[in-house]
Amino acid sequence: MKLLSILLTLLLEGFAFANPLVQWTSLGSVPGTNGAVYAMLQHGDSTIVAGKFSLIGDIQVNNLAIWNGSQWSAMKSDFNVSCTHLLETSTKKIYAIGYSTSGTTTIGWLEAWTPEGWDTENGDYNFDNVYDVQVDMMDRIWIAGKYYKTGSSTGKNGLLLYENGTWTVVATANVYTLAMGNRGEIYVGGSFTSMGGISVRNFAVYEDGVWSSLGGGLNSRVWDITVAESGDLFVTGSFDTAGTMRFRQSASWDVNGKRWISSFLPGDLSKVIYQDKANGVIYTSTYDGYLKAFHVKSGILDKAILTDYTGASYSSDLVIKCMTVDKNGKMLIGGLFPTIAYTDTLGKKQIIYPKNILFHDGKIGNSVVEKGTSGSATELVPGPNGNLLAVGNLNTFQGKSLYGIGIWNGSSMEAAAPEVVPYMVGTSVDVKTAAYINGTLYAGGSFSFISGTGSSTAKSVAKLDGTQWVGIPGLVVSPVYKIIGDSKGNLYAGTFNGVWVWDGNTWEELGGTNTAFSGSVYDLAWGPDGSLWAAGKLNMGDLGSEGLAKWDGTQWVAQGFGVNGVINSIAVGSDGKVYAAGDFRYAKSSGGGVLTWLYNVGIWDGMQWTAIGQGVNGTCQSIILDSQENVIVGGKFTQASNINKATVSSGNIAMWNKREWVSFGVGTDSTVSALGIDKNGKLLLSGAFLTAGGVISPGWTMLDYKQFLAGFRVIPHKGKFFRVPTRHFYNLKGQQISE
Repeated sequence: MKLLSILLTLLLEGFAFANPLVQWTSLGSVPGTNGAVYAMLQHGDSTIVAGKFSLIGDIQVNNLAIWNGSQWSAMKSDFNVSCTHLLETSTKKIYAIGYSTSGTTTIGWLEAWTPEGWDTENGDYNFDNVYDVQVDMMDRIWIAGKYYKTGSSTGKNGLLLYENGTWTVVATANVYTLAMGNRGEIYVGGSFTSMGGISVRNFAVYEDGVWSSLGGGLNSRVWDITVAESGDLFVTGSFDTAGTMRFRQSASWDVNGKRWISSFLPGDLSKVIYQDKANGVIYTSTYDGYLKAFHVKSGILDKAILTDYTGASYSSDLVIKCMTVDKNGKMLIGGLFPTIAYTDTLGKKQIIYPKNILFHDGKIGNSVVEKGTSGSATELVPGPNGNLLAVGNLNTFQGKSLYGIGIWNGSSMEAAAPEVVPYMVGTSVDVKTAAYINGTLYAGGSFSFISGTGSSTAKSVAKLDGTQWVGIPGLVVSPVYKIIGDSKGNLYAGTFNGVWVWDGNTWEELGGTNTAFSGSVYDLAWGPDGSLWAAGKLNMGDLGSEGLAKWDGTQWVAQGFGVNGVINSIAVGSDGKVYAAGDFRYAKSSGGGVLTWLYNVGIWDGMQWTAIGQGVNGTCQSIILDSQENVIVGGKFTQASNINKATVSSGNIAMWNKREWVSFGVGTDSTVSALGIDKNGKLLLSGAFLTAGGVISPGWTMLDYKQFLAGFRVIPHKGKFFRVPTRHFYNLKGQQISE
């Protein structure tokens, strides 16, 4: 009968879960790209987008993607390095500037597209930095940047010309910007005093092999030059004099009158990223995060069409980097911006989450963001009605705005509360934790907050009062990493320094100001006996206990001598044992040495630490117990080790089934920061990953993990995954029946 039971278990398990890969469920795509967009090129009816990204929407790419007016696709040949510039010749040949980095060394080069793929055109030259690239009427390529000749370790700033496979150094100077004139002349700007032996001031023109000065130049560096349809020039930089005229940071060269005149373009902190010659509109990106439209004929500069969310704060680089118009007349705007703000037609500030690429119709406030998921959770905790409460850098989920806190109902995510940002102020609004306490939603993190009445200033903790966030004043420490509540409705906050309690009226440090307990508390949990456990980067002063502490109702109690690092997450079992995960190697002895090796995960039973197998080989961010008290950990690690030193490939997530570590197949491709089990018994994961189980799942995925509980291990073989029995066998109730 025992053999029959074993065979029945194997048979049922084999039929039910033939391929674990299909049990991973993707929960969305990014609403843009997962990295910076540096350049755009309209190539026939298609738009080519370039940058440093591996995902656009739900399409895997290598730094280049094509938009056909309705959907994205990858280019047929991968571009295996980041791409900063795109240009096209009159014969429709495409060129690109690519960069690769090895250690601290960055190398750039010119690539040409052919039907077979990309060909390097560098010859004897590589680039440390390319500032600008242009193609002239003769299909020659001009590059301004810092270049290295083969065999030389010394770089020089200059202007290079590429023509029919041959490179020529045209000038050695600090050239930062180029523009092609209507006659074939090339205008150069930068920080220099001569060109080709001719005295110039930061601005010059090269025509028919001869360098010339224009209008006496400008008295300081030039950052950008744009040639209008009329041939007039728009110049920006850090100058305050053009020729003999006083023009601060922005000036225009009248080609007919051969004189400097006033320009309405923004000055030094701006760059033209697109010119709509048909309608006479020039679009400029500013270093404080704005996109503005300049109407050439009327001289009108529109107020900001869009702005980076941080708004009016100077950046050392452009936030909005490139722009083009697709075949449908829609503007595509690219850069490095997780959030964009604009003012709608009612005058209200709106915030959207386009993730580095945005569609726009050219009218102020009219933006279209592709549906997708932007952001990930730092914690997944129980919410109302058996749902999960997701908290963290949550912008959108499958196209829905979350405002930092979401509710997962087992099939979809909805915003748990109104937008936090309009009520909270500060340079960085960061919601780290949330909890429902007696039916009221509380949020904690790093922010300043003006209460709904406007009469008091609160810090780091707020509660939802109907449809409005109201600050809770009086807390003197920030940030708050974790909040939980008790049955009386009191709120406990794990903070940068200690644990604080809010009783509805006042804040009080748990243990008082003279307590030996100190340090940052990253997690809090209740024990079955009503004791409160605190974990983090903390210590018990003279008692020497680090990482973990217990509040027994009257005082903090040291737990042995702690661990030699940080505990990021804890879970308490029904027997009162504490399961801890973080960045530590061992439990300490009284002298601070090694007492028990743990390797980032361990169990504290009130008397001593016990290893879980032989731990995992990297930092853990989250630990949870399922209904059977199996241990699941997530973080950034590649393997877990069992007692017999047998390693299990884990892919940033693994489960201890009370006997051994179990792998979930290939896992995720990067850090898992939060874990939770939903009302349907599915395992929900969030983090910095792009794929899970080999499936595109940026930031979020769901796993039917119960297939891994019956004594089987998933092993890879030639690109496929197979489930094989371990040395233990269990019946369908999870009871061991043989070895």
